[in-house]
Amino acid sequence: MLLKINNQKLSIYFAIVVSLSFNCIRAQPADTLAIKSPGMAAKYGLMFPGAGQFYNERYIKGTILTGLEIYAIIKFNEYRSDVKYDNITSAISKRNKSAWWMFFIYFYGVLDAVVEAHLIPHKTVMDTPIE
Repeated sequence: MLLKINNQKLSIYFAIVVSLSFNCIRAQPADTLAIKSPGMAAKYGLMFPGAGQFYNERYIKGTILTGLEIYAIIKFNEYRSDVKYDNITSAISKRNKSAWWMFFIYFYGVLDAVVEAHLIPHKTVMDTPIE
């Protein structure tokens, strides 16, 4: 009986705490002039190819960069493990070319994210009409 009373008290206490915590949450309007940090864009871009573009809210460009990077990785692994070529130098050449593509796509994603984060404040200035 004592255990049942404690469970009821505990559930009532939990319900009160949860209901009071929802009263503290207030909706805020979205900040339309949020400035994106180029440093954060670079960090996200270094973590994952295309993540810097997602940080800058350039979703299509981020998806394309991520897809290209995945494709380059798949091709690299395909050429690395490919033994059906009569000429091994052809497989090595294609593998190395895929590795360079992986590097360039990754580097371009980081560089583009940093530049885009720098240019976001200028786009709001350019959208204002000239008087």
